Amino acid sequence: MEVKPPLYGSGVLRGSVAGSRVNFAVADITFQGDASKDVITGSYVVTRQAGNQLGTFRLTKQPGAEAFYGCADGTLVEVETQPASNSTVETPVAPAETRASLSKQPDLSGLTSSERQSIEAACSHAKYSEGPAAYDQCLHRQLVTWTTSPKQPDLSSLTSSERQSIEAACSHPKYSEGPAAYDQCLIRQFQAWAAGPKQPNLSGLNSSERQSIEAACSHAKYSEGPLASV
Repeated sequence: MEVKPPLYGSGVLRGSVAGSRVNFAVADITFQGDASKDVITGSYVVTRQAGNQLGTFRLTKQPGAEAFYGCADGTLVEVETQPASNSTVETPVAPAETRASLSKQPDLSGLTSSERQSIEAACSHAKYSEGPAAYDQCLHRQLVTWTTSPKQPDLSSLTSSERQSIEAACSHPKYSEGPAAYDQCLIRQFQAWAAGPKQPNLSGLNSSERQSIEAACSHAKYSEGPLASV
């Protein structure tokens, strides 16, 4: 994987797939996510001495040549490339009155930037695989579901680290299922955190010992939530 300047972290990609769960690492960056037919979404953690960095990622298939890969001495290598198909499909054009009756995109101006991003990401498969009509219908369904579902809990009582942990653990539903599923995940995570034990006091440890404990629990922190990392 190539990471372009001013960022860095390029290197050999190694990982595993178990069902829909995908785990891979490049240099000091660990990625964890879930794969569907055309997209992989999840979270990543950069482990460095200055402190861990985290975020979310989304990988989508792009049109063009389709590469086939194999494994040689533990390293992933490209063994064959097949050109993209040049075949076309003739799609009948609907009558003007039918096209006019198709619902257009709903007004998403009342949503926050994060909620709008979540809806659009959840409908990206329909957008790029099924066309604008299916995309608009998906947006409508997502908006109706979000409108009638419980909203995000107040996370202001959490520390910055605990809030990051909850949001990262819920990144899969956020970008794959939409804001209603994301809000419900936040509620479950917050309730579990409120009812469970809190972080131990690590002030008696030196910087190296504390960093070691936090790094060992980083997978639980960003994949399962703050309760799992306690």
